[in-house]
Amino acid sequence: MKIFKVLSAELFVKNIGTKEQRDDLIQQALWNKKHEPYFMRYTNDGCWRSSFKYKNFDWVLDELQESTEYAMKYYAQDDPTYANKLKEQGDLDLVYWTNINDPGSRNILHSHQAIQYAAVFYLQAENTGSLACYNPANLTENCHATSPWVSVINFDPKDGDLVIFPGWLPHDVEPNNSDKQRINIAFNISFNVQFMTNGQEDY
Repeated sequence: MKIFKVLSAELFVKNIGTKEQRDDLIQQALWNKKHEPYFMRYTNDGCWRSSFKYKNFDWVLDELQESTEYAMKYYAQDDPTYANKLKEQGDLDLVYWTNINDPGSRNILHSHQAIQYAAVFYLQAENTGSLACYNPANLTENCHATSPWVSVINFDPKDGDLVIFPGWLPHDVEPNNSDKQRINIAFNISFNVQFMTNGQEDY
C-alpha cells in the first residue's frame, strides 16, 4: 500500500538553553512587567503581554532559525507545491512578544493564519497548562467523532521547550492551575515568497 500525505501539522519541539540562560530571560521579563505595566492589545484576562526586546537573545534567535528551517525542509518533502515556493523564499522575518500568565488565567482559541509559522519558547512552563491543538475542520465538532485526528491534542511543555508549528493550526492554552506564573515568548515567523501569477510577479 502506498501512502500519499494530503494534510499535516506537527509540533517541532527542541529543548534549548541552560537554566542560567533561561533565568536571565525570566528576570528581564519580570523586570519589564514591574516597570512597564502597560500591555499589548488583544491579550487575555490575567495575561501580561509585551513586545519589549531582550538582551543576550541571539542564541534564542539562532535556535529558532535552525528549527524553522528544519520544519520547512520537513514539509517540503511531502508538499511539492510548497517545496517549489521555497526556492524563491526571502529571508525569515519574525515578530516576538512575551506572555506572563498569572495563576488561573488562560489563552483562548486562536491561530496565526496570516503567517507561515508560529513558535513559543517556554521559560517557565511545567504544570502551568497544556498547549491544546485542534483540527481546523472540526472546530465546530462537525466531523464524525470516531474519525482520525479530530480530538484535541494536548502538549505539556517543559521549561526550555521551543515549539514550532504551522501558523494555521488552531490552538489554545489551558488554564494555569499552578501557584506560579507561566512565562513564555511567542513568535510570528514569516518570509517573502516570490511567485508568478499570469506573468506578473506577486509577493
